[in-house]
Amino acid sequence: MPDIKTIELIYEMSKDKIAQLESFVNCAEIWRFPIAGTQCELGWNDKVESKQWSDPLVENWRIRTSTWHARNIELDVQIIRFTRK
Repeated sequence: MPDIKTIELIYEMSKDKIAQLESFVNCAEIWRFPIAGTQCELGWNDKVESKQWSDPLVENWRIRTSTWHARNIELDVQIIRFTRK
């Protein structure tokens, strides 16, 4: 895709494992995605967007299928964008 301009990666983790998410995001900041057929690449845009949310719906499909998720309904989201350089 030689015309690609942005990749957005969205990572979600329970609040009790936020240190693991932050460590992963720190590693992702150095990633580069070469664009085939060009001299360009996609690189981190120096920003990480953070959001939080909770899922109070006990009948949610994830909770029924995952005891881990049932214990951890407070979630942290990190969004990393890689833009063309």
